[in-house]
Amino acid sequence: MTVFRRRVSPWLAALAAVLLTALLSAVLGFDYLRAQADIRSALSARAAMTETLSIMKDGETGVRGFLLTDDPRFLAPYEAALPKLRFMLATLERVGASDTSQRQSALLANGLARRKLELLATLIQRRNSRIGSEADELALLREGKLTMDSLRVEIDRMLDRADSELAVAEAAAESAKLRFQLLVVGALLGALAFSAFGLRKAQRDALDARLISAQLGRDLAARQQAEASLRDQTRLLESVLSSIGDGVVVLNADRSFEVINPAAKHFVPWQVGDRASPSEWVKECPTFLPDGRTPFPPEIGPLTLALQGRGSDGVELVIVDPQRVARSFSVTTRPITVDGVTRAAVAVFRDTSALRSAQNALLESEERYRVLSEATFEGVAVTIDGLIVDTNPRVADWLGYTRQEMVGMSAPSFFVPEDRALVARQAHVAESSYEATMMRRDGSTFPVEMRGRLVTFRNQVVRLAAIRDVTEKKQREAELLAAAERLRTIALHDELTGLYNRRGFLEVAERLLIAARAAGRALTVLFADLNGMKLINDELGHEMGDHALRATAKLLREQLGPTAVLARLGGDEFAIACDLLDEVTAVNALASLEAAVKAHNAQSGSRYRLSISAGLAVASAFDSPTLFDLMQAADANMYETKRARNLRPSLRVLPPPEGEELRIGPVSGRKPLHD
Repeated sequence: MTVFRRRVSPWLAALAAVLLTALLSAVLGFDYLRAQADIRSALSARAAMTETLSIMKDGETGVRGFLLTDDPRFLAPYEAALPKLRFMLATLERVGASDTSQRQSALLANGLARRKLELLATLIQRRNSRIGSEADELALLREGKLTMDSLRVEIDRMLDRADSELAVAEAAAESAKLRFQLLVVGALLGALAFSAFGLRKAQRDALDARLISAQLGRDLAARQQAEASLRDQTRLLESVLSSIGDGVVVLNADRSFEVINPAAKHFVPWQVGDRASPSEWVKECPTFLPDGRTPFPPEIGPLTLALQGRGSDGVELVIVDPQRVARSFSVTTRPITVDGVTRAAVAVFRDTSALRSAQNALLESEERYRVLSEATFEGVAVTIDGLIVDTNPRVADWLGYTRQEMVGMSAPSFFVPEDRALVARQAHVAESSYEATMMRRDGSTFPVEMRGRLVTFRNQVVRLAAIRDVTEKKQREAELLAAAERLRTIALHDELTGLYNRRGFLEVAERLLIAARAAGRALTVLFADLNGMKLINDELGHEMGDHALRATAKLLREQLGPTAVLARLGGDEFAIACDLLDEVTAVNALASLEAAVKAHNAQSGSRYRLSISAGLAVASAFDSPTLFDLMQAADANMYETKRARNLRPSLRVLPPPEGEELRIGPVSGRKPLHD
């Protein structure tokens, strides 16, 4: 039983060493994670301090610009700084939770920052309300400067402490990392040493057993038990090496392989017992620098240096495996010394191909995104919670900023005030498209079409927005609308008089009739005819006839007012529609028209007298005739009036030009309506 314990004890010791290594690895891993957390905390605190100073400076600069120019646009940096300052001040309050000095400085800096904001707000309020004197403003500015100086001094102290904490944390992380690497290598070496010792001891025990069996005649069962124990110990060692995910290789001083674990067999083209000189290694196992193209110098290979007594940590290289696949490795080596002499070298190969591929894919993706965003004709902006984190150069050029200036600013601040609420709402919509107006740095504006979408980038939800300048599009639309309106005006108006033509009258009067019925008002339609138009054209010429038509149109427009719809239906016929005239007021309007015609004939120097016949039709609020019915009735009434009075025009006899005789006789008949 004692002999069995002696045989098993080295393997139990090796197993205990592995378990102890695992325990210590966990402890050192926690130490490393704690150190990394301290580093992140120090970096976060330092960034919060620096960002607070930067934001305070931007806000102060904006307020000073406002005080100097009274231009509220200078307050944009101050307004944009307020939400970010609230976040930064809350961050400062958490700084130095475990450090009394840092905690006191953080509280003091927080108070100074809030006091500075109060002073800036007071200055803006006084200037907007025009209260207080310049002396009061100067006093507030001096107090603000002293407060800002004190804030800078206090944050500088905090930055010094944060830098010290960062240095300590980085040193702790590096120390933990080194201890972990040394522990792994030491554990492997210890396990190998214990295993070698166990093998040698097992061999000696087996020899002793054979001698004792030969000498004392012990039975075969003892020898079988020893062999079984040896096999168990060997399987235990193989299990330990097989369970390690990294490749493990042990090379003797003569460069013969003693150990090649299963993970290493995927890229090492040799077997245990084979020799691999540096030249053979380069030939059978091509090895390159991290770029994958430059051969790794064999004279400084990690295993070669380890056989010379020099270990190495984290050597990056690329090995082409037997399947001709290039794989990236991080190699750590240590020499194995006995009595001060290097007998062998152990190397741990950690496959970093997946990590490097992911890094390369990320870099390639980011480079592709950068090239595409810079080459596109559209503007591209990335925001988080309404704050800009990146843009392409086109957006910055449009707005008159640099990309660095825009980062951290509020996206709605780049739009006109009336569109900012819309932009803020759309920032939280999964996918949207809308139009808005952006405002450049100089205050000028331009219309844009916004298309945005929420996407996940590096495990964070961001909004990716494509911006298109639609200035030219809007100009073209306006030009098309103006051209269409001009064509519509030409199609609906009479070129000679400027009144509506028949088509225009029918369209506008129909709408007026519908509106009058809906409002419970009457609608009056009048028809007027210029008497003797043919006589004027025949005797005085068509140019004078056109003059008579324009004069008639002018009189109708002046007497019936701007609310009436006036039209020349064709030739010498005119039509009028008005929803402000009932039957009585319409008759009075005709009387006024008669007086206006008389006044025109009395004052005009024309060689003709205007004579107009008119008839009207009225639809009360309770009637429902069509526009065509009203027009027929008004036309019939007009011709009835003309027949009853037998109206004919008269021509005014003017002195003829010298040498010319004017031959126009009197016109017989009844007196015209407008003499």
